[in-house]
Amino acid sequence: MNWNCIKNIKYRIVLSIEGELASGLDAKAEFNNEEYSLNSGSTKWFSLQAGADIPDVAVEIKLPVEAGNEYQNKTANIVVKVEA
Repeated sequence: MNWNCIKNIKYRIVLSIEGELASGLDAKAEFNNEEYSLNSGSTKWFSLQAGADIPDVAVEIKLPVEAGNEYQNKTANIVVKVEA
């Protein structure tokens, strides 16, 4: 296959947060100037010029002030998948 003929690539970003601490966090990500919730999971398809870089994903996580001790020693993982 002649890869030079490929002009655009379709790809999907899948964002989520997992783990015991995830339910107590207010987590969001910004990608391509759009905001996405990590708590409910987000996914969206994009188009990209062949050879171009995928933009960075900025992530913001907050533990509400009113959160109690039930969140001590708990962890969460942010999951960012790129599918083409």
